[in-house]
Amino acid sequence: MTSKTHLVCIFSDVHFDNEHPECWASFREWHAEHRPELTVANGDIVDLGMMSRYDQGPEDTVYAVHQIKEAVEELNSLNKECERLVYIPGNHGERWEKAIFGSKAQALKGAVGMTLREQMYSQGLSKQIPWIAESATCPGLYIGKKAVLVRHGHRQAGGWGIKNIASANLAKFPTVSTVVGHHHRAQMMAQTSLGRKIVSIANPHLSGDHDYATSPNWQRGFTILEFYGRKRLRDCVDFSAYVVIMDEKGRFSLNGKVYGAPQKET
Repeated sequence: MTSKTHLVCIFSDVHFDNEHPECWASFREWHAEHRPELTVANGDIVDLGMMSRYDQGPEDTVYAVHQIKEAVEELNSLNKECERLVYIPGNHGERWEKAIFGSKAQALKGAVGMTLREQMYSQGLSKQIPWIAESATCPGLYIGKKAVLVRHGHRQAGGWGIKNIASANLAKFPTVSTVVGHHHRAQMMAQTSLGRKIVSIANPHLSGDHDYATSPNWQRGFTILEFYGRKRLRDCVDFSAYVVIMDEKGRFSLNGKVYGAPQKET
């Protein structure tokens, strides 16, 4: 058995330009240092609040393209730090298609392309970054030898606000490990099925506070998977999972190092 490990990281729900600056900076610090083999941007990377049914505040961004350009810049930077980056759109991304023929059309000023996918690539998203949208024929992104299924999670296994996301996904997908975003909650459960370890993870988020929901159960962070046992990631079935939780200042400790804003020791 090879001793080589394959590092995978999964982040979601950044909601540019409503990201949590300190948490995003801490994640970028870790990502630049460890340069994963695979990084998955798992949905709701852009917020597109100006296209939603919710009232916007006086300091909120008016134009969607501003948020898209910020997301494109950050994703392209991440793409240079890892071997492969994959983008999975979420429900906030679907606001683009819903609004393009509706009353929010003014928010599209400066747009190039009809779909959000066309728009992001037109605004400079690297063509090396594949776009994998969940659908009836595409459940999400499989990692390894169908060892882990990564989905944004807004289309299956419960609607918005479900509390026991990890448990619901174990019931929905009892034979494959899953990582979902969307719910902004950090959870991990495991069970043994047919002699295999099955893990279900609800991925934490990296956004700032939202006026419509400041739930104490929302936690910021990201997920790390380390695959082992095979020379190539695509052949791996075994992995270890770590859900990283940050504090309100964006700090977290991993492998003996503290990431994020420095603090005075007492």
